[in-house]
Amino acid sequence: MGGFLGYDQFRQAFGTETDADGNPRISPAWQAGIQNGAQVGSIIGLWINGYVSEWWGYKKTMYVTLLASVVFNFLHFFAQSVNMILAGSILLGLPWGIFQTLTVTYASDITPSALRPYLTTYINLCWVFGQLVAAGALRGCQTLGNQWGWRIPTSIQWVWVPFIFFGAWYAPESPWWLVRQGRYEEARNSIVRCTTPQPDVAFNPDHALEMIKHTNDLEQAMHGGVGYLDCFRGVEKRRTLIACMVWLAQAWCGAAMMGFSVQIYREAGLSADNALNMNIGQYCMGAVGTVISWFLMRRIGRRTLYVYGLVILFGLLMVVGGLGVISRENTGAAWALGSVLLVYTMFYNFTVGPVCYAIVAEISSTRLKIKTVVLARNVYNLVSPWPTHLKCIPS
Repeated sequence: MGGFLGYDQFRQAFGTETDADGNPRISPAWQAGIQNGAQVGSIIGLWINGYVSEWWGYKKTMYVTLLASVVFNFLHFFAQSVNMILAGSILLGLPWGIFQTLTVTYASDITPSALRPYLTTYINLCWVFGQLVAAGALRGCQTLGNQWGWRIPTSIQWVWVPFIFFGAWYAPESPWWLVRQGRYEEARNSIVRCTTPQPDVAFNPDHALEMIKHTNDLEQAMHGGVGYLDCFRGVEKRRTLIACMVWLAQAWCGAAMMGFSVQIYREAGLSADNALNMNIGQYCMGAVGTVISWFLMRRIGRRTLYVYGLVILFGLLMVVGGLGVISRENTGAAWALGSVLLVYTMFYNFTVGPVCYAIVAEISSTRLKIKTVVLARNVYNLVSPWPTHLKCIPS
């Protein structure tokens, strides 16, 4: 949705005011409403996921959430006014919120500790892939010049649903969740499905099952319940605060600008085509950065990579702020701003972006992992600084 706000066809269809050149644009108030509406829906979806995934399991929750995303996307596809875009954003925020945490906890549950950081940080790469596909779709439809220029990118969201559905259908359920439900035989079968037998590796699924049962019993003896309040009791309180602060720092390091990059490029003075081209390049850099993080985490460690990443991003944001006060008539400054955002995206995606997922997934206990990740992600959604008054960039 952030890319749509700077997209010509979308502006022409739903623009509520005109800019200095007489072109239609979405007013800052409606930008805030659309983005914050999606945030509100995501926050509610996150709270729901904390209960539903514990009751139904990961697979059933994924099925229902996919169905909801299909139904709610009709509001966007058939939108006739900006009000319908707002309503669709709020409703789509519900499944979006569930997806945000369901993936993290599931990836953490089905992988051994040695491989866990790779799969959890891969989630960040999936975000980049999705943003890259969205940027490519917007760029490809830019030349249509009619309502299909924004309806086709909206409809692409339906393309992924059958693939994700069948992927979830064949995926094993989380053995940790099955143990918490007392379904030990199913948990053993899930462990077997999660592993590939190797002739030179001695692996006994019964031993793995006993380890999960022992860990679950030990954590149950330490703090008992699996509710949200249990995340703030005993030793869990510190774990929850660390997870929340990690995602809080990610929200406050300027990451929101990447979602609004098309709008920022346009306001800085770039043409529509160049803004979309820079957007595609931005997410390509993000993909490269995430792959680099896999090698750095093993050598540098999560905390060091996260802290130094924040320092580097601070310096790049200061440069972006300095370029933002230059007149939009200065083409060189506009291209410089876009180039710095590309560098920012790469650094973000091999430091703060992916490392956050690894830390949040590893810091919590297994029984409260779903609730802890939900709380941390909701802190992110609540404090995310959405740059809605983009008409002020640059002056």
